[in-house]
Amino acid sequence: MLIGAKAAGFKVIGNLESRKDFQTGTFEANFKRSFFMKDAPLESLSEFKGIDLVMSHPPCGLFSNLKNDKDNTMDESSELLLNTLRKIKKISPRFFVIDNLPKLLEKYDGKWWAKKFPKYDIFFELIPNYYYGNIQARRTRLFIIGALTKEKFVFRPNEKENNLTMKDVIGDLYKKKYGKLPNHYKHVLKEKCSKAFGLHKMKIQYSWADAKKYFEKQKEGHNLLYHARDGKIKSRFGFRKGYWHGPCGVLIGKNAMVHPRTNLPLSIRERLRIQGAPDDFVLVGERINKDGTWNHDKNLEMTRQTGRFIPVEFCTYVAKLIKAHIKGKRFPNNNTRIQRRNKIIDEQKMAYCKKHKYGDQPMTCHACWLLDECKLKKRGF
Repeated sequence: MLIGAKAAGFKVIGNLESRKDFQTGTFEANFKRSFFMKDAPLESLSEFKGIDLVMSHPPCGLFSNLKNDKDNTMDESSELLLNTLRKIKKISPRFFVIDNLPKLLEKYDGKWWAKKFPKYDIFFELIPNYYYGNIQARRTRLFIIGALTKEKFVFRPNEKENNLTMKDVIGDLYKKKYGKLPNHYKHVLKEKCSKAFGLHKMKIQYSWADAKKYFEKQKEGHNLLYHARDGKIKSRFGFRKGYWHGPCGVLIGKNAMVHPRTNLPLSIRERLRIQGAPDDFVLVGERINKDGTWNHDKNLEMTRQTGRFIPVEFCTYVAKLIKAHIKGKRFPNNNTRIQRRNKIIDEQKMAYCKKHKYGDQPMTCHACWLLDECKLKKRGF
């Protein structure tokens, strides 16, 4: 998210990050004049009170369809989210942007946000990163955008059709530049592939060379099938062969997205490219073999970072929209939406609007996708 803020012209002051997966030195390497802390007590944040913008990506596992209901980390994730919101309230920035999943609004609904952030206009937005220029076709998220009511800020979308393919984004790296660009190395063949366990026969461990031969015979879009211990043939979620002349699937942390030409996992650089990161953004901590190859299984901390990476394109757009507002300039956009609506977000936008009047209510309503069916009388136009 901070890559987008920097691209929009904001000075990145620092980052608070308590999750160990992100404490690798990556932030310090890419934002050299900014501070990095694992945490900070609320009272210490007073010096940042009133800064222009806070951007945050709290843990979203609690609100994911993939969550394990028996997982005791759910309460921990919720507490991390609330801790983030306490810090935002303490800092009281002019604007804040939070990325998460729509189901967050089932637990913390529109009325809750109106009560907890009374001085802010809150915009609940379903953001399809694909229609802001990213190539992950289904990377759709909830963005919560807050602006002090006195700012009279209005969020306006700018979704556009996207014809980018994996070849467009990572094609120049195919069989080229291994070892020349940071985080871009050729994948190992001889070592074991943990996710290919049971590939052809039950209870047998196969190598990356075996996985490569397997995917060479499969069509693009195929998920690896394996023989489970219960005797059934199952699909390995996310261990998928990509589309060379089409959009990319959603990158996840544990399982590899397979390159449609090499039939081996995408390199960290290729994964970063797919998330919209520039080539001068370096992920720190990659484990490279002595022969210059790398292994997806040995770098799960790195792939988790790329999987949790927030696509840069929308972050850049919303940061530029906010920056233009701060400077009193009009930021050109079409106020267009292509993405299908989300019932949860629709309901909570209405619930919030019943409790809160926006600083520029008429323009907020004009920009809202619920305008034609809205029955609230306070629109006033």
